[in-house]
Amino acid sequence: MTACGAIYGLTSTLTGTLNYQRVLDTVLDLSLSMLNLEPDTPPDDRLICTVLLFSKDETLEVGSARRLTTADMRVVLHGQKGAIAQAIEN
Repeated sequence: MTACGAIYGLTSTLTGTLNYQRVLDTVLDLSLSMLNLEPDTPPDDRLICTVLLFSKDETLEVGSARRLTTADMRVVLHGQKGAIAQAIEN
């Protein structure tokens, strides 16, 4: 899938549904397909993918993920300092 095709697919999903979980899952699927350099091979099933969303109290929470444990799905990251804060800042 080309980058234009991926953007079109994501836009179609965003405008065609009000189910935000479906949109987040589509983002994860598209990111895996974009990382796959060989179009004939399936995506690497060892990759761990997450979408982190800011909550109302300005912490990062897992919105959707692939191959995370149940305990990892409940992790809340503060993102106020350290490597996460630097990544957000940059």
